[in-house]
Amino acid sequence: MLAGILNAHSKICVPHELQLIFEYGGNGPRLYELFLSKQQGAWNADDFARKIEELCPHDFKKYFNYHDFFFRQEYPIRDLSRLLSDLYREIAASRGKMFFLEQTPWYGQGIEILKGLFPDAKFIHMIRDGRDVALSFSRTPWWHDSPPENLERWQREITKISGDAELFLQKNQYLEVRYEDFVRDPEKALRDIVDFLGVPFEREMLMPENLIDYFAFRRSDTRVISSEGYNAWAAGKDSAVFTESVFSWRKRPGGTFPRLSSEVRFALSKWGYEA
Repeated sequence: MLAGILNAHSKICVPHELQLIFEYGGNGPRLYELFLSKQQGAWNADDFARKIEELCPHDFKKYFNYHDFFFRQEYPIRDLSRLLSDLYREIAASRGKMFFLEQTPWYGQGIEILKGLFPDAKFIHMIRDGRDVALSFSRTPWWHDSPPENLERWQREITKISGDAELFLQKNQYLEVRYEDFVRDPEKALRDIVDFLGVPFEREMLMPENLIDYFAFRRSDTRVISSEGYNAWAAGKDSAVFTESVFSWRKRPGGTFPRLSSEVRFALSKWGYEA
C-alpha cells in the first residue's frame, strides 16, 4: 500500500519488487554475490538481461525496457553500485520521476550491504504487529505454516533491522512507520514520510484512482496468496488504504499464540504493541 501511494507522488517512482541486489534465505545468488565472485566480468548485455529476467519475480519488461538499458552500457561492468544507481535513475526517468524507491521486503536484512552500495540512501521501515505478520506469512510458501514460529522470526528480523539501522545509518537516513498508525491516519503518516524523503506532500497520493496496479506486472504463473479481503480491495481500490487486517490476530482462537517468548514480548512492547 505504501509503495503504491508513494508512487503516486509526482517525483517518486516505486516499481514492483525487483529482488535483484543480494541473496536472502538461500534464494540463490543475486547481483551482489555475482559481482563479489567476479562472475559478471565476461558478461555482455544479453547475459545481464537474462539474469535480470531470471531473478525478478515480476514481468519487468512490462514496466521498463531493461534490455535497451543494458545494450547501451559499456562492458565489462565492474562497479555494481554505479550499475544499480544508473539503472534506478533510468527507471525513474522513464516514468517522468526524479527519485527511485525499492520495495523488496528482505532488503531490510542487508542494511550494511545497501549502505555500502548507496551511502546516501534513505530507509523506511514499515512495522506491523508481529502476530498479524505471523498469520499473514503462514499463508505463504516463504515462511512457516506455524504462526508461532513466524512470530519468532518476525522478532529476529525486526530486531536486526532496527539494530543495523542504529549501527550503519545516520538518524536522517532511517524512519520507522507503524502500519496500524499509517492506515488509521494515512495523511498524517504520509506527511511525516515525505518530509523525511525531502519532497512536498501531495494530496493526489491518497486518491485511489492514482494508485498503480502492481498485479498488472505479475508473471502469468504467479499465484495470488493475499487474503480475499485484500484482493477485493486491490481490485476495486475505493480507498487508498486497506484497514480490515489491522490487529486481525485478535479475531483468531486464543490458542493461536499460546505462549510468547520473552524476546517476542520485548519486541512487541518496544514498538508499542500489547504483549
